[in-house]
Amino acid sequence: MTSEVTSTETNSSDESKGRTYGLDGDLFAVAVITLFVALTVFTLLFTIYGWGWMPAFIIVGLPTGLVYGWIFGLKQGRPAGYDLDWFEQLTMGTSWGYNPQNQPSRWPVVRRD
Repeated sequence: MTSEVTSTETNSSDESKGRTYGLDGDLFAVAVITLFVALTVFTLLFTIYGWGWMPAFIIVGLPTGLVYGWIFGLKQGRPAGYDLDWFEQLTMGTSWGYNPQNQPSRWPVVRRD
């Protein structure tokens, strides 16, 4: 009779927010709620308000596409705060933070020509 201990790698709750159907943390809830709201608004615009299917799809598709772009482009599989850092880099550049390449040297540069 042998007793083997099975070792399984796990993450504590401090290290990981978990995954649901392949989406990190609470992104699954955001994706499902966005889809539900999009389908509801599309149905209201198309049936009750009498819009055509193409204008209703465009009105619903733009915000939905932005939300899914944010989920899969800036949140899924990225480090925490990546989306905020990307937006800050896009709007302010590197001028507001410490940039080692733009710092003055402590020592004078001596050139030997």
